Amino acid sequence: MLRLSGLNVALVIIACAGYALGLFPATHLPIARYFYSMTHAAGDAWAPWLLPVALIISKIGFWIGILLVAPPVIALIVNDLPPWSTGGAP
Repeated sequence: MLRLSGLNVALVIIACAGYALGLFPATHLPIARYFYSMTHAAGDAWAPWLLPVALIISKIGFWIGILLVAPPVIALIVNDLPPWSTGGAP
């Protein structure tokens, strides 16, 4: 089990990786291309009637990812608050 300092180190590493991918999108885009392409494995395009359905599923998947990641990040932020800011005795 990680201690609080280990969780902070992991959070800093993840934040730095996200920041680096944001600053240098040329490294991120070739990787993301495989996950967001609208073609079959054989290289054929999706059927036109299927594109709206695929886009809706993609948007739902995006929000599911946000909802899965948000609670641990919020818990880490709340856990790092000093005791005096949570209403405890000084």
